[in-house]
Amino acid sequence: MKIAVCCSPGVSTLGPFGRGSDLFIWEMADGAIINRQTVRQQGGCCGGLAHSVAGVDVVLCSGIGYGAMRHLVEQGTPVAQPKDDTLDAEKVVQLWLSGVGDQFYVEAGDCGHSERSCGGDEHHNHEAHEH
Repeated sequence: MKIAVCCSPGVSTLGPFGRGSDLFIWEMADGAIINRQTVRQQGGCCGGLAHSVAGVDVVLCSGIGYGAMRHLVEQGTPVAQPKDDTLDAEKVVQLWLSGVGDQFYVEAGDCGHSERSCGGDEHHNHEAHEH
Protein backbone atom coordinates (compact mmCIF):
# COMPACT_ATOMS: atom_id res chain seq x y z
CA MET A 1 0.00 0.00 0.00
CA LYS A 2 1.24 3.49 -0.89
CA ILE A 3 -0.04 6.46 1.09
CA ALA A 4 0.61 10.11 0.23
CA VAL A 5 0.35 12.58 3.12
CA CYS A 6 0.34 16.33 2.46
CA CYS A 7 2.17 18.51 4.96
CA SER A 8 2.84 22.19 5.26
CA PRO A 9 6.36 23.02 4.06
CA GLY A 10 9.08 22.14 6.55
CA VAL A 11 6.78 20.64 9.18
CA SER A 12 5.18 17.26 9.72
CA THR A 13 1.71 18.64 10.55
CA LEU A 14 -0.98 17.72 8.05
CA GLY A 15 -1.48 20.33 5.32
CA PRO A 16 -3.57 20.97 2.22
CA PHE A 17 -3.01 19.29 -1.12
CA GLY A 18 -1.65 21.91 -3.47
CA ARG A 19 1.13 24.23 -4.41
CA GLY A 20 3.88 24.53 -1.85
CA SER A 21 2.97 21.44 0.16
CA ASP A 22 5.40 18.68 0.98
CA LEU A 23 4.24 15.17 0.18
CA PHE A 24 5.35 12.24 2.28
CA ILE A 25 4.84 9.07 0.29
CA TRP A 26 5.00 5.97 2.43
CA GLU A 27 5.02 2.46 1.09
CA MET A 28 3.64 -0.01 3.58
CA ALA A 29 3.79 -3.81 3.79
CA ASP A 30 2.59 -5.99 6.66
CA GLY A 31 1.88 -2.87 8.74
CA ALA A 32 5.43 -1.55 8.49
CA ILE A 33 6.94 1.32 6.49
CA ILE A 34 9.26 -0.20 3.89
CA ASN A 35 9.98 2.97 1.92
CA ARG A 36 9.56 6.66 2.68
CA GLN A 37 9.99 9.50 0.21
CA THR A 38 9.51 13.25 0.53
CA VAL A 39 8.39 15.12 -2.58
CA ARG A 40 8.11 18.91 -2.77
CA GLN A 41 5.13 20.03 -4.86
CA GLN A 42 6.51 22.77 -7.09
CA GLY A 43 3.36 24.50 -8.23
CA GLY A 44 1.83 23.81 -11.59
CA CYS A 45 -1.73 23.07 -12.55
CA CYS A 46 -4.14 20.87 -10.61
CA GLY A 47 -3.66 18.04 -13.09
CA GLY A 48 0.11 18.14 -12.69
CA LEU A 49 -0.19 18.03 -8.92
CA ALA A 50 -2.60 15.11 -9.16
CA HIS A 51 -0.19 13.33 -11.48
CA SER A 52 2.50 13.59 -8.76
CA VAL A 53 0.53 11.10 -6.66
CA ALA A 54 -0.61 8.76 -9.45
CA GLY A 55 -0.31 5.19 -8.23
CA VAL A 56 -0.83 5.83 -4.53
CA ASP A 57 -3.68 4.08 -2.75
CA VAL A 58 -4.91 7.19 -0.91
CA VAL A 59 -4.02 10.86 -0.41
CA LEU A 60 -4.41 12.14 3.16
CA CYS A 61 -4.63 15.93 3.47
CA SER A 62 -6.25 18.73 5.49
CA GLY A 63 -7.92 20.33 2.50
CA ILE A 64 -8.11 20.27 -1.29
CA GLY A 65 -9.53 22.49 -4.02
CA TYR A 66 -12.19 21.41 -6.46
CA GLY A 67 -9.86 21.24 -9.49
CA ALA A 68 -7.33 19.02 -7.75
CA MET A 69 -10.10 16.83 -6.33
CA ARG A 70 -11.62 16.44 -9.80
CA HIS A 71 -8.27 15.37 -11.28
CA LEU A 72 -7.61 12.90 -8.47
CA VAL A 73 -11.09 11.38 -8.82
CA GLU A 74 -10.64 11.09 -12.60
CA GLN A 75 -7.37 9.20 -12.16
CA GLY A 76 -8.89 6.98 -9.46
CA THR A 77 -6.88 8.31 -6.50
CA PRO A 78 -8.99 8.42 -3.29
CA VAL A 79 -8.68 11.42 -0.96
CA ALA A 80 -9.34 11.37 2.77
CA GLN A 81 -9.29 14.29 5.18
CA PRO A 82 -9.09 13.53 8.90
CA LYS A 83 -11.69 15.31 11.01
CA ASP A 84 -8.82 16.31 13.32
CA ASP A 85 -6.49 18.06 10.89
CA THR A 86 -4.02 19.10 13.60
CA LEU A 87 -2.37 15.68 13.65
CA ASP A 88 1.12 15.05 12.38
CA ALA A 89 1.68 12.91 9.29
CA GLU A 90 2.63 9.73 11.13
CA LYS A 91 -0.44 9.85 13.41
CA VAL A 92 -2.71 10.42 10.40
CA VAL A 93 -1.24 7.37 8.65
CA GLN A 94 -1.62 5.26 11.81
CA LEU A 95 -5.24 6.40 12.17
CA TRP A 96 -5.94 5.55 8.50
CA LEU A 97 -4.33 2.12 8.80
CA SER A 98 -6.31 1.37 11.97
CA GLY A 99 -9.46 1.32 9.86
CA VAL A 100 -11.26 4.04 11.81
CA GLY A 101 -13.12 5.36 8.77
CA ASP A 102 -15.49 7.56 10.78
CA GLN A 103 -12.51 9.76 11.68
CA PHE A 104 -12.13 10.85 8.03
CA TYR A 105 -14.05 12.75 5.40
CA VAL A 106 -13.56 10.60 2.29
CA GLU A 107 -14.05 11.90 -1.24
CA ALA A 108 -17.26 10.88 -2.91
CA GLY A 109 -16.20 9.90 -6.40
CA ASP A 110 -19.65 10.52 -7.85
CA CYS A 111 -19.46 14.30 -7.52
CA GLY A 112 -15.75 15.05 -7.11
CA HIS A 113 -16.21 16.76 -3.74
CA SER A 114 -15.25 15.58 -0.31
CA GLU A 115 -17.93 15.11 2.33
CA ARG A 116 -16.41 18.14 4.05
CA SER A 117 -16.97 20.43 1.05
CA CYS A 118 -20.44 18.95 0.48
CA GLY A 119 -21.52 19.48 4.08
CA GLY A 120 -19.17 17.66 6.46
CA ASP A 121 -21.01 15.75 9.15
CA GLU A 122 -24.35 16.81 7.65
CA HIS A 123 -26.19 14.45 5.32
CA HIS A 124 -24.20 14.22 2.07
CA ASN A 125 -27.05 15.32 -0.20
CA HIS A 126 -25.72 15.63 -3.76
CA GLU A 127 -29.13 16.45 -5.21
CA ALA A 128 -29.13 19.72 -3.28
CA HIS A 129 -25.48 20.52 -4.08
CA GLU A 130 -24.83 22.77 -7.07
CA HIS A 131 -21.92 21.85 -9.31
